[in-house]
Amino acid sequence: MIVYKYFLKSFLKMKYSFLLWMGIFVMITLAVAGLPENEKEEFANVIYNISVPQSVNSELVTSIKEAFDDKAVFAEIPNDELSAKESIFADGADIAFYQDKTTGALSAYTNELDMKSHMAAAKLDSYLSYLEITKKNGVYDYETARKIADAEIEVHTVKEKKEKPYVYYWYNNTFRFIVYPLMSMVMSIIGMAIIQFKDKSVEARIGLSSTKLLTLSIAEFSAQIVATVVITILSFVIMVGIGRNFDLVYLYYFLNMLVFALSSLGLIFLIYNINSHEKFIASVSNTFSLVLAFISGVFVPSAFLPEIANNIAMFFPMHYYIKANTLAIEGWSGDFGLYLSIQMLFAICFFLAGVFIKKIKVGKRTKLAVSS
Repeated sequence: MIVYKYFLKSFLKMKYSFLLWMGIFVMITLAVAGLPENEKEEFANVIYNISVPQSVNSELVTSIKEAFDDKAVFAEIPNDELSAKESIFADGADIAFYQDKTTGALSAYTNELDMKSHMAAAKLDSYLSYLEITKKNGVYDYETARKIADAEIEVHTVKEKKEKPYVYYWYNNTFRFIVYPLMSMVMSIIGMAIIQFKDKSVEARIGLSSTKLLTLSIAEFSAQIVATVVITILSFVIMVGIGRNFDLVYLYYFLNMLVFALSSLGLIFLIYNINSHEKFIASVSNTFSLVLAFISGVFVPSAFLPEIANNIAMFFPMHYYIKANTLAIEGWSGDFGLYLSIQMLFAICFFLAGVFIKKIKVGKRTKLAVSS
């Protein structure tokens, strides 16, 4: 309990750094997302840019064109995956289709970082769900699907995916971007608080017993969890305040934020026990967060990143935060729970690795003290 209280006191000493980071958090949020009200009128009469492959006149492509009707401008591109990616990245298309030359399957790319692209994808998903329920004996009824999409026929199905208001996509996009400042903030503030918390008598005691080491480490980590929860709650409240809109589905974003913040806490706990120098902690908190943000698809869609970047990102919790964030807009699902569990597993593994390294380092210092 003493260790718990002492660490919280160390955390409270960081109040000015905490306020500074909160200010930075707000500025980054506004810079990358802006206010949702600014684009309400624009999105009310939005026109989507959609790229379709040349010389592919399948019934599916034709029906998709009819589903978007006058809400989209269609452009033809070469029928290959690279052209579809280029259309998204270079030409600003909201959706880019290409047809697999071997299987004949129609695939699509969207821009994960653009709200307009998210909305176009939602409209497409909605139409495809209508199309799916018309399937009979392996054949789709495109005319019926179009009538359902145009509300000429009313249906209710668990497979139906309804389009959501613009503000939902604003939150989805914004919670994606803020993972970088959130990770930097947790690692910097908690890292500096850990450095402030130094008690040589405690280190001497934990060097004598593995049980005592684990008990005191859990007490210290518990205090760090409380501080992390405070940071995450305030960050979430700021987000809701900026968005000026609340829905229960946003709690899934909060849950994802909280679990990711705990995994970031576990990471800084491990890093501190490897190297406790203040400059090292400060540089790692910012640099490491930025690098992870790039390779995890925060600033550039993961589909456009090299395969090696995506493979490396899989070994860090931010990769799974992004995946869970994409699903949060639809509420709870098995995959959403899986990605949360993976992030929590990272937090536990980082903590245990930190305790192991701490035991080795404290044990060495204790032996040197006894021998001298």
